[in-house]
Amino acid sequence: MNKVLKRISLDNLFIELTNECNLNCEFCNYDNVLYRKTGCKRWESKLSPLRENEWEKIIDEAIKLNCNNFIIIGGEPFFYYDKLKKIVKYINKNENKKITIFTNGVLLNNDEIIKFIRKNNINICLQLLSDNNFTYEKICKVKGIFDVVYSVINKLIENNISHNILFLVNKFNENEVERISCTFKKSNIKFEYIYPIKNDFYSHKYIKQMYDKSKNFIKPSLPLFEKLSNYNCCYKNTLAVSCDGSIYPCIMSRKLYLGNVKDLSLYEVLSTDQAQEYAKLCKEKIDGCSSCNRKYGCLDCRALEMSATGSILGMEFCSFLKESTDELL
Repeated sequence: MNKVLKRISLDNLFIELTNECNLNCEFCNYDNVLYRKTGCKRWESKLSPLRENEWEKIIDEAIKLNCNNFIIIGGEPFFYYDKLKKIVKYINKNENKKITIFTNGVLLNNDEIIKFIRKNNINICLQLLSDNNFTYEKICKVKGIFDVVYSVINKLIENNISHNILFLVNKFNENEVERISCTFKKSNIKFEYIYPIKNDFYSHKYIKQMYDKSKNFIKPSLPLFEKLSNYNCCYKNTLAVSCDGSIYPCIMSRKLYLGNVKDLSLYEVLSTDQAQEYAKLCKEKIDGCSSCNRKYGCLDCRALEMSATGSILGMEFCSFLKESTDELL
């Protein structure tokens, strides 16, 4: 059995601690509609949430598969802080494990929580929706949130906590994009978008950027070439477990159901033909990518493209596939 286990490994495990959130953003509902890349989302759930001992069992399985990278996501993970603490501490019983937590930041305005994050060497990925209270209230219907989030970001900086800011561009905040980097110049800021898929909350102003593949180019290298020519950049050696135990190759790929942890171990899931097929979904198999000379330095989001095209092999958000910018909606 040990010899077999060595053949299959797990690099990344996404843990969706909860699908509940302390905010009520205009564009986020309890449904299975995908409008963005990796980030918080209140997905539908039909089963009861996993208990702490069940999460511990999953973590043990992941450790046996040599997993070193644990990403905790939601909903809002800090909404269940006591449960989150126990899971983080359980992961950290093992050395050299990296833990990243996605959060909207609001509940981090607490010295005890900041101390906990620092002590456990947690990397924070904080979603930012605006640089002012007015826009935040438009989006979340809650007053004063920006002041709270701004205070939290300063605390992260003051305590030397590893963090990055994910600014989610949408129709409410599109005019803030140009100044946001100046406001948070001490933090690593990445711009992500609500995409024009089954919603009217996306930014018309930044349509071209959503289709611009060049911004995601990575310098070609032999290891990258070997991976992208044989495997998918996201689905290879990655699993995601939702709050009810459902397993997917990616936390956003909810149409690619692989089973439930109550019925299968992570090893059994990774061993299935279905999981292996997703892992081997290389650039040569994706519509429009096989003939592109940029494919081995280009990353894409299969979950997003599948949501837009209806096909796991589809490609919509690529400027190189469009004859002119006039085709962009």
